[in-house]
Amino acid sequence: MDQMSTMNKMGLARLVLLLLYVHAESWAQPGAAVDTLRGVVLEQDAQGRFQPLPMAHVYWLGTQRGTTTNAQGAFTLSAHPETRQLVVRYTGYEPDTLFIRDYRSVQVVLRTQERFGLVEVTEQRATSFISRAEVRNARVITEGELFKAACCNLSESFETNPSVEVTYTDAASGVKQIQMLGLSGAYVQLLRENLPGIRGLATHYGLALLPGSWIDEMQLTQGVGSVVNGYESLTGQINLEVKKPDYAGRVLLNAYQNQMGRSEANLVVAQPLSGRWSSSLLLHANRMEGTPDINDDGFVDLPAGQQWNGLLRLHYNDGLGLTGQMALRAVDDRRRGGQVSYRHDRAREAQSGVYGLKTGIGQQEIFGKLGYVFPAHKYRSIGLLWSASATQLDNQFGRRDYHGAQQTRSAQLIYQDILGDTRNRYRAGVSWLNDRFSEWVDTLAFHSGGSPAHSDSSRLDFVRHERVPGVFTELTLERGKLLWVLGLRYDQHNLYGGQWSPRLNGKWNISDNDQLRFSAGRGFRVASVLAEQQGGLVSSRRLIIDRQNERGAFGLDAERAWHVGLQGNHDFRFRYRSARVSMDVQQTWFMGQVVADYDQSPTELHLYSLNGASYSRSAQLELEVQPRKRMELRLAYRIQDVQTDYRVGRLSRPLVPRSRGLLNLSWKTKSRWDFDFTLHTYGSKRLPSTWGNPDSLRMRAQSPVYAVGFFQLTKNFDRSALYLGIENLTDFRQTDLIVSAQQPFSPHFDASLVWGPAIERMIYVGWRWRLIPAI
Repeated sequence: MDQMSTMNKMGLARLVLLLLYVHAESWAQPGAAVDTLRGVVLEQDAQGRFQPLPMAHVYWLGTQRGTTTNAQGAFTLSAHPETRQLVVRYTGYEPDTLFIRDYRSVQVVLRTQERFGLVEVTEQRATSFISRAEVRNARVITEGELFKAACCNLSESFETNPSVEVTYTDAASGVKQIQMLGLSGAYVQLLRENLPGIRGLATHYGLALLPGSWIDEMQLTQGVGSVVNGYESLTGQINLEVKKPDYAGRVLLNAYQNQMGRSEANLVVAQPLSGRWSSSLLLHANRMEGTPDINDDGFVDLPAGQQWNGLLRLHYNDGLGLTGQMALRAVDDRRRGGQVSYRHDRAREAQSGVYGLKTGIGQQEIFGKLGYVFPAHKYRSIGLLWSASATQLDNQFGRRDYHGAQQTRSAQLIYQDILGDTRNRYRAGVSWLNDRFSEWVDTLAFHSGGSPAHSDSSRLDFVRHERVPGVFTELTLERGKLLWVLGLRYDQHNLYGGQWSPRLNGKWNISDNDQLRFSAGRGFRVASVLAEQQGGLVSSRRLIIDRQNERGAFGLDAERAWHVGLQGNHDFRFRYRSARVSMDVQQTWFMGQVVADYDQSPTELHLYSLNGASYSRSAQLELEVQPRKRMELRLAYRIQDVQTDYRVGRLSRPLVPRSRGLLNLSWKTKSRWDFDFTLHTYGSKRLPSTWGNPDSLRMRAQSPVYAVGFFQLTKNFDRSALYLGIENLTDFRQTDLIVSAQQPFSPHFDASLVWGPAIERMIYVGWRWRLIPAI
């Protein structure tokens, strides 16, 4: 590139200002290391004047280390030990590669491709992908992926993901839960922007409390997460990024209606307040009219009710390294179900022979972040994360009541820096978690440690207070093609003593197209056993908690597990387009676990501490290709083996499929129509034994193999989109959802044995509108 001739055409004043800006960045960082390159990227406009190019990509050839230019076209990039070839790219311009002899300021002028008669080559970004830069096995799920389905709330946001299965917890409440690696979603740490999200009493209902339209992006990690985020990640981690005050659409409206009487509306508003302050407001409301009894079992298929949800956030950035945010959130969700003949406006005592269901959950939360990046050392920062929340549960299941309350306070102080150079980075900090739980159950038959409570008015209270101070450190080492993250944290739990959580994650960039990842680590959690077993409480099963000690929660052990995982992927070209094949194997084994035993008796639910082995093993093969322009195809197949030692012997975990298959096909036409089709296949699932019931009330031992399909058609306009979808295309349903449905107060009544779709084929329509068109 002839830089001298181009510079002669540049106005002297503008050139001086741009160069002064670049050098001023160097002067502002007197303590910066000498192996840091600074520069500016320019373009020449039609009048021959040179303008800065913001958001240009600058990176070291053949590496993952890079950056983008700021609004003035300037960049700062640390040196790489293995190359001095610098690549500069910008869409529509000819890329340039420079050899850097010394780390002084550099100026790069890119020329438009049209001058050379070149054709610009574009590539469609996948809406769901595994991040090449991330050392962990993390899949990024973008807003575009979420829009492939109705995605009314978080529990319905995984329809196109092969690693997460969504199921109903029971046949009466309509609540959905997730499974990952064949284990309950309770073992997955759910974070919201790296802050504690859905946990404790909210584990069962919490997925329905975060609207899908609020989510900007999700990172789904299989295996143990970072020690910085806490100790509760046993099988995976899901981090949710909610639309922020800098949301590009500024305003988003979404409305939804389905044929079963469910309607909802969402509003997202992002508004800058000044040069340093910005805000966002997120609102959600939904209403369910209540569905008829399609399968003629006497129970409404989905409860009626409504939800109100709101989030208000303020964000501050002084442009000099100090940032902060604070948010307020509140939600209220009320549902009513049960038998069709039940009247919710009448006292329960006046309807003693009719089963009624009422659920209510309320949450109030305030959280915030405060961070500072040292201007002279961009790699050095300190941050404070804090949150306070309250959760209330108020449930009626026939004659059994369950109430719960939780108050949580948490804080985390994190310091980040380098050791010598940017190849050695570390984070260290301290954390504090304070949980207060209060739960009580009114039941006709409750056993604790073998001593039954016979009084019809028996009320059993469980109160616990958890105080957990912790310290942690995490070291990232970059050595050529190898990247290691070593983490260690120690938490002093007031009920369960000291807990160590060592974790190791590694990535080997075998070549430009091949990567291998490894993870291993330990986590622990305290189960909220009543809140997590709502399916058993909905039924008439007698609840029997076998206490092992008087110290822990409910006298049961904490849940502790080790996890190891190996994941490899190969990138290749299929018809000149990006494609990837990946495979992962995962294993989790428990040293301590709360066992929910539905097999000892079909009329009892036993909760006790694990005595023996419990593990989950899984392997998945996945293929992602673009068969043609604007088309994405994803194929995946997973096998899993989940076993637990129950008192009756070692059995596979009930209601967990031995295998799962996924086909997802997306096609975007030139005329702005989107076609999305998803097919799930499920292998056979073991059902809890019902052989103790009368012959007419026994269920099969295994569920059949079945498939469920989804389809959505979307018409996009400049600022809006209309969509029409169908769930459960084949109308396959489980017909025997409830055991002894005609006698809901008999000891055999059981609504917890849901193995398949509970709802018929369902059609929905929706509309989205943005103030600023999507790119």
